[in-house]
Formats: sequence, structure tokens, C-alpha cells
Amino acid sequence: MKKILFAIVLILSIYFFMDYGLSFFPISVKYRFVGDSKNLARTKIVLDLDEKLDVGFNQIWCGSFLAAWKNLEEKVAKEKIRIKGNPQLDRVLANSSDPRPAIQDESLFIASGFVKNGILEEIKNGLQNRFPNVKPPAFGSASPDDIIAYAFMATSIRFRDPYLEYNKPFIFQDVDGKKSDLRAFGLYRERGQSLGSLTSQPKILFNDIIEDPSKTMTEFAIDLDINSSPNQIVLSVIEAKPTIKETVDYVIQRITDCSKKEIDLGPDDEILVPQIAFRITHEFDQLKNQIFDNPSLAGCRLKETIQDIDFNLNRSGVALTSSSQIWAVFATTNLYYFNKPFLIIMKNRSNNIPYFVMWVGNSEILNLKN
Repeated sequence: MKKILFAIVLILSIYFFMDYGLSFFPISVKYRFVGDSKNLARTKIVLDLDEKLDVGFNQIWCGSFLAAWKNLEEKVAKEKIRIKGNPQLDRVLANSSDPRPAIQDESLFIASGFVKNGILEEIKNGLQNRFPNVKPPAFGSASPDDIIAYAFMATSIRFRDPYLEYNKPFIFQDVDGKKSDLRAFGLYRERGQSLGSLTSQPKILFNDIIEDPSKTMTEFAIDLDINSSPNQIVLSVIEAKPTIKETVDYVIQRITDCSKKEIDLGPDDEILVPQIAFRITHEFDQLKNQIFDNPSLAGCRLKETIQDIDFNLNRSGVALTSSSQIWAVFATTNLYYFNKPFLIIMKNRSNNIPYFVMWVGNSEILNLKN
């Protein structure tokens, strides 16, 4: 019986991740959560950006899965992969946008093919040539008729200047009114201190001000480092739309509409962002045991689809690692406070194709102050 082993591993590192030879800032990381997604009550790893946005949940999407899936279509199936008897899932995978244009060639290693045609050696040699510090994956007892698809991505953004650690508890409130005291970083002044060049690092991409004494923003988006290239991280507080994709598209459109408008950061404006650090292992149950309906993949079924995500956002930058395995057998002060549900988008600065999206809907995986 023909078998397919489909494994995807992504390492996406923004600013620092020492193990992979990227820029490193010596800062200890305390993870709020490490473990299986089944142990999280209000956090979801999603397969597709068209998924309904539940404003009270954390919802995380990473483009590594689709990057490897698209490569498998091109190199092995030679056509769009179809899922037998599941038209909804079939449409999701077939119609999802290809995230590869958002990723620099030197930041991505991707390969797929039959074991009998040497794909294991291709992965080992190609990965070590591009990322010498990365240990090649082990695929166990793969048989000659297995097909392996593998992707590894490593990108980095280094904040020009580290943001300030916020000394006090930062109060985050979710849609249910639950409040949590969090660790935070940002740009703020105490006792008249000078911030120097730090004030020119972030850029306000759009903002709406509600006329109240505190001048708290109702909707806004911030580029945390306008000097970062080619990668960009955008944080935004906005009203959630019906799906994650519609919410992302809304933010991108608003940024585009305001691109020619200069929105200056005032001398007394403040920015505060929660620290986030987690490691999540997730299995896409909706793909388990699904059967391919392509002639070149006839009779093959998906045995398991697992994704690991390691994410860390702090004053020095943001680091994300993710791996997936699929086994187929056969003036006044403006307060830019991210203290309520908000969106994180990571993308190439030259286009609007994201490779990581996270809706932060609650504090379940945010770093507590104590």
C-alpha cells in the first residue's frame, strides 16, 4: 500500500532565537503556558484565516502549514490537493492564499518528495546548507513509498532600541469584564525622564480618538519598529469582524487609507503592550484520517497533523517558533494601551500577505505580573 508522510517544521524567529543562529538579546523568558492546546480553555490554533473570529478567544494562525501544503501540491500532486468527501475542508485548503510570497527566499527552506527518490537526504543537506545550526528532523521508520513535505522558516526583526519595561501591573480586560494584572513594555515617561531616539521607533498607522478626558484610543494600529526590514510587526486595537481574515483585511485597508497621513507621536503619548510567551502543541483534528482524492495520491489518508508554536513578545522584540507534522498513511496624552482584545500581524513590509496572525482575546497565555 502506498503511504504518504507529510511533515512540516517551521521556525519563525523575530528579533532573537539563539539556538538558530539569529540575533540574540540576553533576556530570560518566562513562559505563561507550555503544553498541549487541549489544556487551554480559551485559546485556539486555527488552520485558516477564514475561520470565525470569537472575540473572547485567543486565535492563532501561522502560514507554515499552507507553505508546505502548497509546495506538496506543486512538487508531488502536480495539482490542487483535494480531500475526498469533505467539500468544506477541500475548499479551505484549496482556496487559502499562498503565504510564500511574504517570506524571503533565504528565510525559508522547503522540500517535498518520495523517500525512494532521496527526499530525506535532500532535506538534510538543504537544511544544513541554509541553516547550519538547525538539527535535521527525524522521520522514524519512513518507507520508500512515503512522501515527505518539509518546511523550515527563520526570519528576524531586531528592534533598534529596546522598549521600557513597565514597572507596574498592566491591567488587561477581556470582553467578559475579567481583569488580569500583566507584565508589559512600551514607551512612557516617569519623573520627566528623556526617551531619546526611542520615540522615533514606533509609528502610528491610524487612530481614532474618543473625546474623553483620558484621550484613550478607540481604534488604532502601531508599527513597533518602522526601521525593521523586510519584516514588520503591527499591533492594532480594532472592532472584531466576522472572520479573522476580514479583521486582518480591515486593518490593512485602514493602514493603506492612512498611508499618506502623518500621525505624530506626541511628546506625552504612551504605548503599553502586554508581554506574551507560550509554547503550544496542537493537533488539527479536522484533518485526521482525511483521504486524498487526487490520482497521484490515491488511497492515502492523513494519519496526524501536529503543529508546535513557540511565541515570545517582549520589549526587545518578538520570537516565534513553530513546527508541524502531518502523517498521511496512504497633545494631551494619547494612550495607546493594548489593554483589551487586539490583533497581532506579522508580514513582509513590501506586501500585505501575513505569515502570522494572532487575535488576543483574553489573558490565558499572556504573562502575569506576578
